[in-house]
Amino acid sequence: MIVVLAPEPIRPRMAGMGIRALELARVLAHEFETRLIVPNDGDEAREAARDVEIVAAAPGRLSQAARG
Repeated sequence: MIVVLAPEPIRPRMAGMGIRALELARVLAHEFETRLIVPNDGDEAREAARDVEIVAAAPGRLSQAARG
């Protein structure tokens, strides 16, 4: 299992570190079981990232979600 932590919210419109995390997760998902942990609403993130498994966590709990 590979976990990618998104440092910024994943939304239908975004830039910067959020889109980099999403694209990395998309590439890795072709070969590995991959989860993208996001600091925003999971439904909002799933709208932007339908091809990646999303786990939503409060911004202060991203690393805790990765361990879980």
